[in-house]
Amino acid sequence: MVCGDVDHCVEKLSKLIVEYGFDELLCWTRIGGLDNRKALHSMELMSGEVMPRVRNLNALAA
Repeated sequence: MVCGDVDHCVEKLSKLIVEYGFDELLCWTRIGGLDNRKALHSMELMSGEVMPRVRNLNALAA
């Protein structure tokens, strides 16, 4: 499980991508009844800030 602010998530995902070489990610953004607005905000951060920063790391891991 990876959760936290944008920089923390980028750091953790980067390490996992390099170590395991995965190129797909499944995100559960509404855990434990999280408010819909918070879940949507989390999805926006993931797509707009986290994924662009880790998108091409799997090519470096190969």
